[in-house]
Amino acid sequence: MQKLNYLLIAFLLCIFNLVINAQTVIHRDSSNNFLTDYSGGLPVAEVPPAIDFGIGDIGESSPDLNFTHWGNIVLGPDDKYYYAIGDHNTSGTDGTVILKSYDPSTQTDEICIYSPDVVPKLADGKWHGRPTIDPSTGDMYLIGFYGGQVVKYNIYSKEVTNYGQVVPGAGWEEHIWDYERKRLYGIGPEGVLVYDTENNIVVSSGQPFPDFNIGTRSRMLDNETGIFYGTVNYGTFYKYNPETKNFTKLSSKLSSDLRAYSNIKGADGSFWVFDMEGDMYSFFPEKDSLVSRGMNADKGEYVAFMERSPKGNYLYYISTAREDRHLIQYNTNTDEKKVIAQLSDYFVLNHDYFIQSFYGGALSRDGKSLFLVCSGIAEDGKRPAMLNVHIPQSERLMSVSYTIYLTATSCDSALAGIDTVAFVNQYGCDSLVITETEYIPADLTQLTTTTCNPLHVGIDTVILTNQFNCDSLVITETTLLPSDTLNLTESINQGGSYQVGDSVFTETGNYSIILINQHSCDSIISLNLTVEEPVNIISINENKARIKIYPNPTEGEINLSFENVTNILRINIISATGRIIINKEYNPLNGKITEQIDLNNYSNGIYLIEITSGKFRKLDKFILNR
Repeated sequence: MQKLNYLLIAFLLCIFNLVINAQTVIHRDSSNNFLTDYSGGLPVAEVPPAIDFGIGDIGESSPDLNFTHWGNIVLGPDDKYYYAIGDHNTSGTDGTVILKSYDPSTQTDEICIYSPDVVPKLADGKWHGRPTIDPSTGDMYLIGFYGGQVVKYNIYSKEVTNYGQVVPGAGWEEHIWDYERKRLYGIGPEGVLVYDTENNIVVSSGQPFPDFNIGTRSRMLDNETGIFYGTVNYGTFYKYNPETKNFTKLSSKLSSDLRAYSNIKGADGSFWVFDMEGDMYSFFPEKDSLVSRGMNADKGEYVAFMERSPKGNYLYYISTAREDRHLIQYNTNTDEKKVIAQLSDYFVLNHDYFIQSFYGGALSRDGKSLFLVCSGIAEDGKRPAMLNVHIPQSERLMSVSYTIYLTATSCDSALAGIDTVAFVNQYGCDSLVITETEYIPADLTQLTTTTCNPLHVGIDTVILTNQFNCDSLVITETTLLPSDTLNLTESINQGGSYQVGDSVFTETGNYSIILINQHSCDSIISLNLTVEEPVNIISINENKARIKIYPNPTEGEINLSFENVTNILRINIISATGRIIINKEYNPLNGKITEQIDLNNYSNGIYLIEITSGKFRKLDKFILNR
């Protein structure tokens, strides 16, 4: 990309006004004709404005060229207005475009960039966009309508830099620069351009939605968020997020494509927007919603710009389609419209100047004057003219009274009730604030809890602050949970084991085991364990009957083996509560009985086994630990 610096030439042109700058004569006019010449259907102001009028200088351009104004106007940090004019009839390789400034304090205009001398082969007849200025550096970025070359100008150093045509063969019909995030946006038949002015590279270029055509006059920048907006498919909003580099279609849809918007976002987060047909809306970008405000005049008019007053109470705009070219003031609080001035007839009769169209305007910082540049016809051909409209103070005063109803809460019962305060609002009118205060009593919450630690037992009181900033009393009563103590005296066969919790014991001894009970408290088990021979021998008759009971402890089944038994044998399994859970009777076969008893359906614990035969009886115990 070719970069051309013309600091010296621009300095000579803008500082010394050599050769091409001539003194522009400014006339101040104030006439009732500004009001009486209007014949439309809107109310008219009571006091006419004073208007500073002058036909601007176009340097050494050929008198055959027809210069017009098509872009926006900005008020720079040096309190000068900046705008571009161009030979709109040239669109090939010989276009002429001029950047100008106007100082309202001295009523002088100045040529800052004269493209044939400062930016050779620019090939553009228009810079058709918003010449936004970075207040910290004085930089401004412009991009060509036809040739698409990116040009930077500094209002302090007068330096001009041409970065060339950043997208070959593409021109950009509208542009705006986000100096906070260093992004230059252009829109045109080729789609949307996103250009990084810090690194001088193209971030994105082309149609973001291939199936739809974007509106080539539709662009809007939210300076707070840096999100760029436009419309596609005849009115559907889309946005570009510079952080994610993504284009997204929104649900909000105008009647036709976006044409003008207020550069100042309201306190409610909305922009005022006009579509191509003159329909008026409040657009809430973060909510993706629209509120219709009707038409922007007595009927919908094509309007290319609007300016919102510093406090947001008024919008100012001019119909580009109407021949009478009337300046409208719109009250954003009351939705009232009135004509501040009709601009066409007076200047034809008094200055031989025929006003054709307005495409840009900028308010002063205090909102007292509106600077305009129009396209029109003078005695020597098509020449733009400057109009600085001084809006009468009486037409800028608001006569609005408010009654504001508020609700509040208080923890103090003495403050409950209705309170009325009268004050004078920003428009000098009486307004009321009526506040109804509701008493909110303190909260009382009673809780109960348990603990295993006796030191934590008792009643505890805590004072907190609730959602209404009132006292909230929390009373907690804590009770002690019991700790279990269990003494066990058990025996196991040689080679067996006894398990309590995760502890397994295989030797004779006294053991102390601490477990956690159902209350999450300590449960202490004292175990006296004896290891015995695994075979029990009992006398049931004259023979010595041998009995084996194994394993003990058991994990689910217990085996019984009897030898030298001659009589019927009865077996009872008895739980720790004394209930017989299993009762069986066996006849010996050749003096022997072998049996397995399934205990899987019973809970863990100590069980007794009762063995009887005739008049003999024997009790033993075993442990079930599944």
